[in-house]
Amino acid sequence: MTIARFSRAEFITYLDLALLTMANRTAAGAETVHGTDSQNLIEKITREKIYNTLYWKEHCFALDACSLLEKAVELKYVGGTYTGLGKPTKFLCLVLKLLQLQPEVEIIYEYVQQEDFKYLRALGAFYLRLTSNAVDVYKKLEPLYTDYRKISMRTQSGWASVTMDEFVDELLNAEDNISCDLTMPYLPKRAQLVSTRKLKGARKSSLVGTDRLQEVLTELEEMEVASQAQEEEEKGKRQTEVEKVGESKSEEKEEDGGKGDMGSDAGIDMDLGGVDLPPSIAAALQDQGNKIGSEVRAGEKDENEGGKEEKEKKEKKEKKEKKEGSKKKRGPALFDKMFSKKSEHGSTDPAELDSEQGKHKEGSVEYWNELRSNLGIKKLKQ
Repeated sequence: MTIARFSRAEFITYLDLALLTMANRTAAGAETVHGTDSQNLIEKITREKIYNTLYWKEHCFALDACSLLEKAVELKYVGGTYTGLGKPTKFLCLVLKLLQLQPEVEIIYEYVQQEDFKYLRALGAFYLRLTSNAVDVYKKLEPLYTDYRKISMRTQSGWASVTMDEFVDELLNAEDNISCDLTMPYLPKRAQLVSTRKLKGARKSSLVGTDRLQEVLTELEEMEVASQAQEEEEKGKRQTEVEKVGESKSEEKEEDGGKGDMGSDAGIDMDLGGVDLPPSIAAALQDQGNKIGSEVRAGEKDENEGGKEEKEKKEKKEKKEKKEGSKKKRGPALFDKMFSKKSEHGSTDPAELDSEQGKHKEGSVEYWNELRSNLGIKKLKQ
């Protein structure tokens, strides 16, 4: 029997591969989650990237539930992957380690309920959303809506600052069921669970039954009173502006005296039968009435003055027509000769001349030659 011999380097390489393979396996005796291995809740390509990170190889090897707690306390941000290559965050590495270990549910509840370490709470909430059923998710995560502490989030586009309640709301109500670049298991709406009596009624607000509710109501009342006072102040300003405009108009009326048949009225009285209009609209209507009144007075003034402008326009027009008539061009010389030449009997028609003289027969060559000679045109060839 021959025994295979390995060099020291080959043996170390083989041992490292074996240890890494063991480190990437789910814990023995772990239960399936949502009908599959718990590690399959993270996509394969993301899992491979996590296995190849230095943080996973150095800090996540041989962790258990207690030692993982120490690493979770040291977290400084949450997130999925970052950079263009999709490098996984430390937060995501610890989530995968929790899926491998599958600690008891009571331990995860303690992660969520404790208030000292916010990133540990975020880690527990994320793991609970991945692995628990819908009823437990709503019961354990909804109380976190009262946590308004800020946490840092690292994404592919950079850094962001969110509050814990926003992070929890993303876990519960994300439209595409994606959080930290992971596709979360389907979570039915709360209303569906209430309709099937798995949950009792709507979620109770943390403000009910506390002094904070009364404080919020008082703040709302104060805001309403302040807005009403501001509206009244603006109304008073508009009213004073309208009064100033009215005073200036009345002064203009007095200066104009009694010009026109409108008397002392500068415009048309916009009486709307006692209808109460806003000051801005009333001022606009009054300005329109004043404009119409001024136009009417201007028309009457023109009529009383005899329409001087219209007369001047008419005179200019008549002079222009006379000049154009005197400068009309005469007709061609050909027709001037034709119509200027008269017969002895005073007739200007060439046909009448020929018919009266009876020299040549109408339509003959001699007839046309005679007409052409009268008009100064070369005779026809015979």
